[in-house]
This record gives sequence, C-alpha cells and structure tokens, in this order.
Amino acid sequence: MDGSHQLNEIFLDDVRVPARNRVGKENDGWRVSNSTSNFERSMVATYAFLRRQLDELTKLCKESKWGGEVLAEKPLVRDKLAELAIEIDVGNAFCYLVVWRQSKGDFKEAGLFAATVKVVSSELIQQFFHTACEILGMYGQVDDSRWAPLQGRFEKGYQVYQALTIGGGTSEVMRNMIASMALGLPRSW
Repeated sequence: MDGSHQLNEIFLDDVRVPARNRVGKENDGWRVSNSTSNFERSMVATYAFLRRQLDELTKLCKESKWGGEVLAEKPLVRDKLAELAIEIDVGNAFCYLVVWRQSKGDFKEAGLFAATVKVVSSELIQQFFHTACEILGMYGQVDDSRWAPLQGRFEKGYQVYQALTIGGGTSEVMRNMIASMALGLPRSW
C-alpha cells in the first residue's frame, strides 16, 4: 500500500535437499516449521515497539494543541491513550507467558498461546496506528512534510502494519488453529 516491499511468495520446483541437511525427522517438516514459527509468534518485540510508540504519541499529545486545548487534556484522547496502554500491558504479559511456556519445553501449550498472541498483537498494532491517526486528525495522514507529526510515522504505520495479519500465519488460520487445537472444535478447513 505504501510502496514498500513487505511480503514474499516463493515457489520452488524440483528441489532436492540432501538428507544430511534435513532438520528433524523425515516427513516431520510441518511440525518443525510450526515450532520455529511459534518463537516468532511470541511477539515480544512487537509489544516493546508499541510501548515506545505509545510513549512518543503520549508525549506528542502533551505538547500539541488542537483548537487552543492541549490534546492530552481532551477526555476522548485520554481515554484512547489509556485504552491503548492497557491493551499493550495485557498483551505484553501474555507474550511473557508464551516465552515462559517455551522455556519450560511445553511447546504444545506455548504454540496455542503463540497463535493467540499473534492474532491479538497483529490486530492491536493496526488498531494502535489507526487510533494514533484518529487522535492527530488530518495531521495523522500527512507524510514527508514539516507538518507530519513524528516524521509521518503514524501514517506509514497505518499502511505498513496491515500486512501483519497475513505474515507469519493469517489471523483466520490462527483462529482455526486455536478453535480446533485448544477448544476441540471441528476443523473448518
């Protein structure tokens, strides 16, 4: 959407990998791939990033005026910032639960929690940048201008992070995994 390169799709034909280069047992590739993906899906870095972005957005709101009133003093803005702070703190705690499960070798439980964290965090980061642009009004949509708050970071994030609900397992696939593996519901795929 923003002209940058984010996702890839690769097709390989007639590829042969020597048995000595195989990771895991023969025909066990899906389990190995899923296990390694669950480390990525813990999303700890995402929450650290969101906390830093929230701190900068809060600082900007304390220093910026709209209609003669400081943004941070507007009840609606304060409510939105507080809601984001709560969501980030809860998500961060959930991430550490995933990492703790992984450190204990409980990879099945950790995998289910990782899928949940992946869905929640990828949708939260989209919500964060949407809310930031909403708080900043028209200035939140400006990029590459002296009028762009924080060098247009919120405008760019609003576009770039749409890809997170696709990469690393789509939110729909993650929800299906959670439904079937954690809740015992019938598979829909």
